[in-house]
Amino acid sequence: MLAEMVQRAPEALWVSLLPYLAGGGSRSFWIGQWLAGSDAFGLIERGALELFPAALVWSWVEDAPNERAPKLASLVPRDLGKAVSYTRRLLIQYGDTEGVAAALHSTYHSTGWAGPESEHFAKEAERYEQVRATESNAKVNAWLDQHIAYLKSQIQRARIEEEREQQGRA
Repeated sequence: MLAEMVQRAPEALWVSLLPYLAGGGSRSFWIGQWLAGSDAFGLIERGALELFPAALVWSWVEDAPNERAPKLASLVPRDLGKAVSYTRRLLIQYGDTEGVAAALHSTYHSTGWAGPESEHFAKEAERYEQVRATESNAKVNAWLDQHIAYLKSQIQRARIEEEREQQGRA
């Protein structure tokens, strides 16, 4: 129903959401979740942010970038590597803005999976190494380097925990 409302009157709905995005509390949280969507456990639920015209979203950010770019970074889909990417544009235009890179790391680190944790992180690292191989922007590559390093550290940590778990069962 809300998706239909976005299609009918995207500007009016966006303007009505803005006070809640600026505020805190549970309403702000749940609106953020709806806008961001989810790709936990490999089940991709498209976020409503992608339904709004991108120009509308970017105009909102440009009006107060120091405040709004980090907020948008917490709402974007994990779309790095796609032809059109909120993450990529945020990193290029606002990657030096305080809070943007950290919010993106939080967004990209918040995932769910089934099976061995080390395998999950290995697949994620491989995915972003492939993105890194084709990316030409230095700011995006610097962020990817940090993200991949984090994933590799998680692989090592998870393998140690998995080995300990296996030894405890023996």
